[in-house]
Amino acid sequence: MKYLLLLTFVCLGFTAFAQTYRTIDAPIGFLRDEPKVTATILVRLEEKTRVKVLEEISRGWSKVEYIAQSKVHVGYITNHTMSDDAIIRKKRTVAKSE
Repeated sequence: MKYLLLLTFVCLGFTAFAQTYRTIDAPIGFLRDEPKVTATILVRLEEKTRVKVLEEISRGWSKVEYIAQSKVHVGYITNHTMSDDAIIRKKRTVAKSE
């Protein structure tokens, strides 16, 4: 019976993943359109602003998501402007069978 239940979850598309959030730990952080300091600034982020880390890029940059006034901003920010302590939240999604 246990194996049948496990197989059911696999067949239904059971997925689990973690989401990582970090906060801006500098007076101002700049969300840019490319991972380089000469890139265009998309949004200025105030200290203590929370962002969702989508991907950690080499060379000290992360791709993040920031939501403000129902608008989603995706861009790059230097890791040294964000807190070292990451907040990790687990999210589970179960797709229903047809």
